[in-house]
Amino acid sequence: MLSEAVERYSTSAYNSSGCGGGGDSMMASEFTTEFSEKYNATPLSKVTISVGTIGGSPGICSFQQWKTDIVSNTKTWTVIDLGTSLVPVWDIVTFNHKGYFKNTLIASRLKEAYTLLTNQNPNFGLEDKLVSANAKARSVMQDIKQWQESDMEYNLEKILDLKQTLYDETKSNLIWINTCLSHPAVQSFLSNLVTAPAKTVKIKKLMRSIMETNSCEVNSFPQFASIMQWLNEYERVPNQLSDFKDLVNILTKAEEHLKVDFSPTHSEIHEKNKEITHSFNSLCQSLRTKLIEQELLIFSVASAVGYCVKEKRFQHPQNYDNIDHLQRALESAYGEYSRLMEQDKSRA
Repeated sequence: MLSEAVERYSTSAYNSSGCGGGGDSMMASEFTTEFSEKYNATPLSKVTISVGTIGGSPGICSFQQWKTDIVSNTKTWTVIDLGTSLVPVWDIVTFNHKGYFKNTLIASRLKEAYTLLTNQNPNFGLEDKLVSANAKARSVMQDIKQWQESDMEYNLEKILDLKQTLYDETKSNLIWINTCLSHPAVQSFLSNLVTAPAKTVKIKKLMRSIMETNSCEVNSFPQFASIMQWLNEYERVPNQLSDFKDLVNILTKAEEHLKVDFSPTHSEIHEKNKEITHSFNSLCQSLRTKLIEQELLIFSVASAVGYCVKEKRFQHPQNYDNIDHLQRALESAYGEYSRLMEQDKSRA
């Protein structure tokens, strides 16, 4: 009910031309009438919904009004300290929304004042860096169309180098996501590698490095799920998991390893997450034929910490606290399931 109310309010606010003349009261009245028809009066009477806005001029509750106000009001000045340079938020906004901002006089004058008062160059060349990085990315995107499958490993290393270069130059993954991973040529190239006849361990490792971190933020990537599923398929080894206790033991060992090492490296966390993911997929594959209810139980618990059933992977790296929570939740759920099975199979 709450999520529905927030969605309705957000949609109304976005499409609204203003909120004067009792607009807020009418909106609240409409919500009350509509929700009283759908929900029981008792729980409805216990819920109070209020919405507050942050930022912008007072009295603005419409997205369109807020955007118009921001475009016309350039007096806000905030900088991000990157250690070696100051990056004005204004430069970030104007670069991403060039069509709306025609006059940045105040921002320019503040840059000049900073140089005059401190006798230092503020190094505000963010837009130049972004333009240069974007051009570099688009150049590689054009080259991909001529790449040969026989050079898979070399080409993957080239894409990975581009990903790192873009981040080093911009301190952001935005160009990597919006220009590279969103490009049809890149998506086609990566998806073709999944079905290519010759795949080595190194190719899979390079693919994992390319896809990890922020790849799920791409708005349109139809092959994303199938690529991630392929990357996270467990290796069919003789000691395939078939018992719930085996999974708990692996979680316990991973938890102990991260607990002893107070500052685990990214690669160590990555390897432990890979081991846990493979264990999950291996056990669930074993349960699927005869004990599908146990598989669903494991999925439901793991989903709470970011496990994606469709992609067969955890959306985010699991640290010590996540693994500890996951282990406790699994043991609790499985214990309750076993207890109910002993009492009455239909209740489990």
